[in-house]
Parts: sequence; structure tokens; C-alpha cells
Amino acid sequence: VQAEGVNAVLDNLQQAGVNTVSTAPYVAEPTDPANADRREPPDEGRKNKEAVRIIDRPLWGKREQYLRNAPSFAPNAEMYRDMKFAPREADELTASQGDVVGNFIDEAHRRGMRIYIQMGPSALPRLRAGLDESELMDDMPRMPDGSLPGERMVNFAAIASPSVQEFFAATARDVLTTYPEADGLLLDRMEQSFYSFPDAFIDFGPHAERAAAAAGFDFDAMRSATQA
Repeated sequence: VQAEGVNAVLDNLQQAGVNTVSTAPYVAEPTDPANADRREPPDEGRKNKEAVRIIDRPLWGKREQYLRNAPSFAPNAEMYRDMKFAPREADELTASQGDVVGNFIDEAHRRGMRIYIQMGPSALPRLRAGLDESELMDDMPRMPDGSLPGERMVNFAAIASPSVQEFFAATARDVLTTYPEADGLLLDRMEQSFYSFPDAFIDFGPHAERAAAAAGFDFDAMRSATQA
């Protein structure tokens, strides 16, 4: 939408018969690898460079692109007061490009399409200022032996963590307050997504253990079998 324009994208979708679309509440811009916080497509070919995917069609003129992103709106700090985690702050990219998300919503509705805001509750949030990085240890998923998983493509959180759930709920409120005209939320990656072999064996941390007990599962048996 940023690279090609709101109408160009929606024209293509409408011609294909699409009647429902989604967008994430952030904007991006091309940058160099040293300043990037995202690679598109995600770099799954770290060990085998020939396995790196390319984008179906150019993004800002390239089939592989390093990006820096920012929120499409300024988060409401009051919604996150006294929480362990904090949202990313708006910056100059938000100011210059953030309106594109609202424009996309408005134009989609003008064309009779429904539109949802895409959010994922499973990524590990950012700590609020003043907290040591060690504070994240309690909110990271664990392998059956209690160790941290390795070879991760996405830095997932322990989804059963109360702090993670509290932050996601606040983020959902913030997004829906900012974009009340949206038709709802598209919840993406509501699970511990499986990208690498260690990802198949999480989460066995204390938060998951409490959730398992509440659901009536034999957590010790599950952990023992998985460890074996």
C-alpha cells in the first residue's frame, strides 16, 4: 500500500473478487541491513543462502528488502500505565506515513469491503524504560528441560504469561480506539508458531504449567513424554 498506493492495491484486489482485507497497524520504509528491524521476506535461509525466498513482485523496486518499521499511530501511554511492557513509540515515519492505514480503511469501506486490523499476541513485547533485560526471562517460553529454545526465527513470548496477556489486551484496546471504523481484529499467530525444530517443543515454562493445570492436563506427563 505504501509502495504502490492505496487505490492501486485495492484495484487489483477488487478485480480478483476480494471483499475482505486486512492491514497491520504499522508502516515501513526501506533501509540498510544495519538499521533494519525486519527483512521481507523473512530470512529463513541463514544456513543455506540458496534457500532464501523472494517477494512475488517488487517492493519499492526490489524482490528482497530490508525494512525499518514504526507504529501507524501514536500509542496512548495511559493504556499501558504501570505495565511491564511498553509499545513502540511513534516517530518521524509515523508522522510522514502513518495516515496510509486510515486511508486504506476508508477506501476499502468506500468500495464495500470489510477490513480487519491484523495483530499477533505471540511476539515478545518491548520492556518499558528502566527495566533490565533480565526481566524478560520470566516471559520467554521454555523447552521441556527448562532451557530456552535456540535457532528462533521469531522471538515468541510465553503466551500464558499474565504480563504478556495484559499488554496484548491494552494494545487491542489502543488499536480499536484509534481505528473504531475497522470491522474487527484479525488475530495472527495465536500459537507458538513452528518455524524451526526447537519450536516444536515449547512452551513448558511455569506460565504454561499453570494454564495446563487450569485446563485439567497432566503437565508432568506431557513434559516427560516430550522430553523423551
